[in-house]
Amino acid sequence: LIVFMLRYWDLAWNWMSVYLILFKIFYLGITVYTIYLIAFKYKASYQQANDRMPVLYMILPCILVGVIFAPRKTPFVISWSISLCLESVAILPQIYQTWRTRVVDNLHGNYVASLGVYRLFYLINWWYRNRVESVRTPSIVWITALIQTALYSDFLWYWVKSKVTNKKLVLPQ
Repeated sequence: LIVFMLRYWDLAWNWMSVYLILFKIFYLGITVYTIYLIAFKYKASYQQANDRMPVLYMILPCILVGVIFAPRKTPFVISWSISLCLESVAILPQIYQTWRTRVVDNLHGNYVASLGVYRLFYLINWWYRNRVESVRTPSIVWITALIQTALYSDFLWYWVKSKVTNKKLVLPQ
């Protein structure tokens, strides 16, 4: 939710297109709904004992990096840059918990793998647009996307290996 709030608070003044407005509202709404489901409806499935990732240690460096590497030093661009940094490391608690438990069920493995593949396709899209359409992508976008893809890469390797060998996904110690 923090990622999208930092990224989409321009809804207050930026009315470029109905599509973007609806898209941003949908993203915020679906994120709030997901948090509701996790916190209330499916609270019994939450494994607090395995959730030991200190989130504050992720947030503070992202704020610093976002402020330093923002392409422009306006409040919105800085918050957008911070949101990119936070998005790039947002999967860390999930990956950390997954590596601690080692055995990954099919749904969970496919979910994390699809997030990683999604990010990889985003990188390919930006590379293509830079080469063919001459669209300049700010360096912070490239850096955070590369970090995020790198965080998924090890998991993706073991996921692909389990699919090819048709074996259960078990991560090494």
